Amino acid sequence: MNSSRRALPFLALGALPLAWHELYRRTYAPKPPAGGAPLLPQAANFPPDFFLSEDCYAQQMSDKVLPYLKARGRFFFFSREGRIRCAHFAADAPRATLVLSPDVQDSMGRWSETIYYLLKLGLSVDIIEHYGHGKSASAVQNPRLIHVSDFDRYAKDLQFFIRRFAAVEGPRPLVLLGQGMGAVAAIRALELEEDLADGTILSAPLLSLITQKPESSVFPLALALAKSPWARRRAAGPSLASQTALDGESILLATGSPARVAFDAKRRYEGAQAPRQWPTWGWLSEMLKAAHEVAKPEAKAALTLPLLLLHGTDDFVSSPNGRVCK
Repeated sequence: MNSSRRALPFLALGALPLAWHELYRRTYAPKPPAGGAPLLPQAANFPPDFFLSEDCYAQQMSDKVLPYLKARGRFFFFSREGRIRCAHFAADAPRATLVLSPDVQDSMGRWSETIYYLLKLGLSVDIIEHYGHGKSASAVQNPRLIHVSDFDRYAKDLQFFIRRFAAVEGPRPLVLLGQGMGAVAAIRALELEEDLADGTILSAPLLSLITQKPESSVFPLALALAKSPWARRRAAGPSLASQTALDGESILLATGSPARVAFDAKRRYEGAQAPRQWPTWGWLSEMLKAAHEVAKPEAKAALTLPLLLLHGTDDFVSSPNGRVCK
């Protein structure tokens, strides 16, 4: 009897992780929208030669797309808390302005084809390379790492960029398009100043990061390591998704286009410059905290702009049943 009583505290301690995981799951776990997601309207009718073909993709990019962008683009830096690279592309007869807030690991080069299509559709485009990405300033010397100590750094840079440049150079209406991490930064920027844009498009917002281990385990680990000397170390190990870095194989899964994979790989490694593609524990901690913040009911209720949410069903980084659907 006495031995059983002595064992009770240990049994209670052993049950704590299970209780924590269940509480975390009920509070933060993604839930699919009731009744299923609405279907998108039928795609517009584009001319047969509007999109680049797979057969001669590299030649079309080199001979047509990149010269077209160079003739209409202006690249520059601004300094708020470090140099941030941006660009403005003017359409021939602009009907609106689209501001792009790219995903983690993204630089302007990966958006070249998309920007080309947007310009052909009459949309002027402004794009920012987030802190620690592309040619923007970084907090770490390792050229492969992505680190941030405060997620709102992305949001405040985006807010400054729109207010100081994009809203001045391009015509209204102004629509803010965020992809992945950039979508969360866009939401935060609009929470800071909602009249930054007339509408917003969220593409695969990184509100629920897919990890191999439960987020209830990954998040506390990331929070602890973000406050340790490991904060600026690569967030690696069995806790994270296998495609933490967007390598050629994962791009092929996303696009189904070997030609685009080959062209992107050549562009990224041109000049022997390895792309930034490894998030740190500090970045992971800030990303998860930001995802929780923007998904709070009061935060979503405060966002009253027209909003279009796009998400693929087979995304391997961001869950299609993210917290935004709750």
